[in-house]
Amino acid sequence: RALPFMGQNIPKGFSAVKDACVAHTWDRVAVRMDEAVEVLVGKCEGQTAVRVRGALEFWSLLGFVLVHDDWLLPRPTAMIDLVRPLVHHDLLAALKQTLSRGARPAATPDSSADWVVPNFAALARGEQERVRVMVAQLEHDKLLCEGLLPHLRGWKDATEAERDALLGVLVQFGLLVSHDAGDVDGGGGKQKDKRVWLCTCRMDSQKGAATSYDKKQWQKFAGA
Repeated sequence: RALPFMGQNIPKGFSAVKDACVAHTWDRVAVRMDEAVEVLVGKCEGQTAVRVRGALEFWSLLGFVLVHDDWLLPRPTAMIDLVRPLVHHDLLAALKQTLSRGARPAATPDSSADWVVPNFAALARGEQERVRVMVAQLEHDKLLCEGLLPHLRGWKDATEAERDALLGVLVQFGLLVSHDAGDVDGGGGKQKDKRVWLCTCRMDSQKGAATSYDKKQWQKFAGA
């Protein structure tokens, strides 16, 4: 087989690796490269680990998969679910909707409010306040605090190592930019040991100009 924009045929083994990668059911968004290669070697007769790795790097250049450092993202479109909470049009309203609903299921499947912090109502009051502060930073100042990731949909199901790989992909694509954490409030003081990113993929809210976190606003929000 040959791609329409290439003047030469693709090695048969490369096509076999891509087909096996597509056919396999991956249970994680990001997979360690060594683990992925081992799986695919077992599915592609006659292919060595070196050949499989080379094929994956080739298909990554064409966007069929993503290879970042020692990680493979076999379904690049799965990144959409990780970007959703970062670009949600009204993050604070989503928290409020989730809180008011409590333990009741959403009226519609895959409610947009659940794209942010789906278990927000189940958090302890102090943790809710900490999450609110970080969500406010993301909505108003486009700053993503590392401490928020374990609560965000999609991100909360990933291990710390997987999150690092996924963050690296977003940085590579220019959707996140590393930011000085010194003056960023992480919901419990300054972000001393946490990383912060400027979320360049986030557009301003339709409400207008960006504003920083306002404690009075949160007291009203929380009913304090």
